[in-house]
Amino acid sequence: SAPPSRPLNRIVRGPRAGTVAAMQRDGLQEAVLSRETPESDADGTESDGSSAIGSSVKGAETHCMPVCCTAGCFCHVTYILLFLTYVVIFPLWCKWLLTAPKPFGYWGQEFPDFPRMPLHLTGLALVPQDGPQIEISPIPTSQTSCNYTCSSDLRGFRTSEMNFDITLRLNKPDLAGEAHSTYPVLLTSEDFEHWMLVGDRRDSSPTVFFDQVSDKAGRAYTSVQDRCIKPKANTFTRQKTFILACVSWKPIPPKEEKEDDDADDALTPGASPLDDGDEDEDEGEGEDKGWSNEELGEHCQVLGGVCGWPCNSDMPFMSLPGCSATGVIDQATLDALLPGKPLGNVTVEACTSASSEECVTSMEPMSQWPCHNCLVRERDERRRLRRLRRRLAAGLPAPPGLPGLPGLPGAGGLPGALEDDDEDADEDEDEDEEEEGEVKFRSLPRFLVKYKNAQPPKDLEILSSPQVHILAAHSMEGPWKKLYDPIDPESDYLPPSPEGMPVQQDTFKMSEDEVRSMSLVASNKLTLSPQSCFGKRGPMYIVACAVNQSSYDDASQWKNSKDRRFEPGQKVMPPPFNDRCVAVSGRCGHACEPYGNKQMKHCLPNGYINMSALVDDIPIQYNRTTPVFMFAYVLLLGFAVKTVMLCPGIFSPYKRCQYYDPKMTESLRYVLVVGVTGGGDEGKGTMVRNTIGMVSGLPPLCKCRFIVCNNEEGHRLEMLTCWEKFCNVLAAIPNFGGNTYEENLREFMGLWCMETQEMRLESVGATVRKLDEKILARLSGMTAIAKIRKDVKWAKFGTHLDKLQAALDALKADLDTDYNKFTPMVPQADYVRDWLPPVPESTSLRLHFTSRAKPREDPRNIMVQHVAVGTWYYKVPPNATPKDWL
Repeated sequence: SAPPSRPLNRIVRGPRAGTVAAMQRDGLQEAVLSRETPESDADGTESDGSSAIGSSVKGAETHCMPVCCTAGCFCHVTYILLFLTYVVIFPLWCKWLLTAPKPFGYWGQEFPDFPRMPLHLTGLALVPQDGPQIEISPIPTSQTSCNYTCSSDLRGFRTSEMNFDITLRLNKPDLAGEAHSTYPVLLTSEDFEHWMLVGDRRDSSPTVFFDQVSDKAGRAYTSVQDRCIKPKANTFTRQKTFILACVSWKPIPPKEEKEDDDADDALTPGASPLDDGDEDEDEGEGEDKGWSNEELGEHCQVLGGVCGWPCNSDMPFMSLPGCSATGVIDQATLDALLPGKPLGNVTVEACTSASSEECVTSMEPMSQWPCHNCLVRERDERRRLRRLRRRLAAGLPAPPGLPGLPGLPGAGGLPGALEDDDEDADEDEDEDEEEEGEVKFRSLPRFLVKYKNAQPPKDLEILSSPQVHILAAHSMEGPWKKLYDPIDPESDYLPPSPEGMPVQQDTFKMSEDEVRSMSLVASNKLTLSPQSCFGKRGPMYIVACAVNQSSYDDASQWKNSKDRRFEPGQKVMPPPFNDRCVAVSGRCGHACEPYGNKQMKHCLPNGYINMSALVDDIPIQYNRTTPVFMFAYVLLLGFAVKTVMLCPGIFSPYKRCQYYDPKMTESLRYVLVVGVTGGGDEGKGTMVRNTIGMVSGLPPLCKCRFIVCNNEEGHRLEMLTCWEKFCNVLAAIPNFGGNTYEENLREFMGLWCMETQEMRLESVGATVRKLDEKILARLSGMTAIAKIRKDVKWAKFGTHLDKLQAALDALKADLDTDYNKFTPMVPQADYVRDWLPPVPESTSLRLHFTSRAKPREDPRNIMVQHVAVGTWYYKVPPNATPKDWL
């Protein structure tokens, strides 16, 4: 017959069923099985599908037309709205892709990693100031100042490429509070367009970062004092003490000393560092009585000091006059001593250790400064001389070989004067004299004096660097006495040294001015000695960049770099540099060329690069590149194609029936439901559970064949036996003519499906050795028939249900016996079984069992692309006939 004017093609899924393929009579959309002719039906009882069921029962009348306020209509309208939104938003998104700023993290991605600052900090280098932000030493023009060996490590031979040392001094006061630590980075270029990194903190000395940000804060004169005070000043460790640092730009004349012409003064006992004297007693005429406050005003240009009880004292130092809460002498008190003179700021700090080479200062007040013990020792010559004097005074002869000494006649040149009997006495005297020639005393800590904001007096008669004298007194009225004496190599005593520290035997005489001279330290100054070449000799641009530590240590800034560090010679994005540098400056000139005089662009007469060429407002970067444009064009082309394809039919609603009608099956040849069981976790219980669900999906009054096929891939004999037991159950359902069999079948199978729908592989799978009693009763249909017997209609069947009960008992016995124990079937043969209802015209249901052959394969299989078998070779059983084979 001709196909209907409006054919239907539906894919239906039953409960736990496999794929259901609905196929048209005209054969245009067959997908599962080839088209069958009416004469090829298994039962051979009807000529076409429409005569399979002769029932006059009709379903509810339905209309295949759009219905408003339904789920289908709502979904259709929603889909249209989403499509219209897509039509509007997608072009706008493509436009945004080209016009929106590039994400900040991807700026400059065509260059190697270089830490960048947030945009709100890019204005730091734009702040105008007098002078360069970083002072750079001039580019050398002499050949002797250039190093041409840098290319040897890179190329293996020397070329005209060179480098040289660069001195940098950061002078940008407005960075205070904005950048805590900054690292130096050195960039070079030969044409101002292509830049290269040639040096960073690894090449910096004496430190790897700028300690200060300006000359005012970074330039300071410092002086580290002796490790021990002089012995007679140890009274300042026991009483309240005021310590002053007197800074002077002019040499201080020494006080006049009393001349002593006695030839034997060296041998006459008198005051020495080993004598236990007290400064409070009256000093001799030649002793230093200290400085008065008037002398402080005469010799000192700047004062600074501390006050309190030293050596870890808990005395309240704030009660001392002129002493602040931090243990520092008030500036007003110091200004009163030097009216109109202060030219800077002086601080006195204590070193935490007197024996270490580097002075690490303490932040505690003076009362918490630790004191240490020091030793004063006689020189060996002085000790031997004192020993000789004692021997001669006791009437003992002098040791042999001792030269004659002035003032001691007969003290030398007397061979054999010392008898052997006196040697033991000499050893005993050595120990006593060793103790007499060494004195331990308590010393104040080692001091570090800093002189900041230095302003030299307007006088030509000043020193090249200031000198500092450390003075101490017990009150602000004085007298102020020096805590240190200069080293005198002609003294009979070695300089004091901390206890436990090796004694310095070799000493050199230095004047007081040399010993107390201060050194200029610029903590905002660094020297870079790069190992990388700057470029070829000739025109050269050098830029010094100060990189903020917070940006440098940000791990997100080093996505493509190892160890978060620069690579010497890496390319750098050209100016402006203020997006990477908190301070920047540049030099220009002809490197290593004494005759180079060609004017270079952006170069000022003073040799610095014009700042307008180095810093500027940072331009926003966009994605307007050729690859992005091509990407957007491809997206728009695909968008246009999709719009053209969807627009014609998207506004036409899809006409469909809202409910099932038996007329829908008239245009179909058959409906096939396939359930597959394999050899994994699927056994008899799984097959029965699936088959119950597939059979229960039988549509009412179906006008075409409804075929349920069990495809057994495991090739197991027990699966076929169990399937036959299940078919016996279907055949035992009562049939009283007409449609009563299909009605009874659908009613019983629906109840049976409800009993088994919650079963999972954990309870019926192949891993189960024996079914649970409750599971077995539900799976075998025992609970279903027990419930359906209570129905009034089924209760009237009486003895007609005995056959059904017996079939269910047989199925239960099969499921309860040797569950999941299987016997392989003949592997090279196909197994196919069919089931027809007792009266074929009573229902459209048909069942099939298929198990395709699984012959043993031969190793000569030919693989396709080494993945799957393209040509199979099988082992044919001996004496096999065509009937036994496949």
